[in-house]
Amino acid sequence: MTLGTVLQLATLVSVLVGIFSLINGMRTIRRQMTLQVVMKYTERYDQIMDTFPQRESIFDPNAGNLPERSSGLTVSVLKYLNLCSEEFYLKRRKYFSKDVWEIWESDMNRMLSSALIRREWEFIKQEFYSHREFFVYVNKVHAEKAT
Repeated sequence: MTLGTVLQLATLVSVLVGIFSLINGMRTIRRQMTLQVVMKYTERYDQIMDTFPQRESIFDPNAGNLPERSSGLTVSVLKYLNLCSEEFYLKRRKYFSKDVWEIWESDMNRMLSSALIRREWEFIKQEFYSHREFFVYVNKVHAEKAT
């Protein structure tokens, strides 16, 4: 083996190691960013949930004892649905992994199916006309609950 061949091989190995390191670094950064986004959305979710009166009723799809309608309750639902629409939008744009979305979507569908959210939706759905995909999604979840 000549010195030129050894240098070419060393160059090739160093380029491959560099490419691998770059790819690994990008994956690590993406995972960290995803974690930050998930943590921020989880924090926002908790803050919104703390504004709901009779919090337990929002989780029950057949709750018969719903809190009375009020502007505060409507604002809480609107904030929750805005959060959902943002998550929905970000998933459609592939900002979330499939694993994260599957967890969030399951919880979202359970909440969207609740009697409280279905009742309030009728009063605030016009706020989501401009986000057509989410509007259709919510109506689809409600239709599935009705059947």
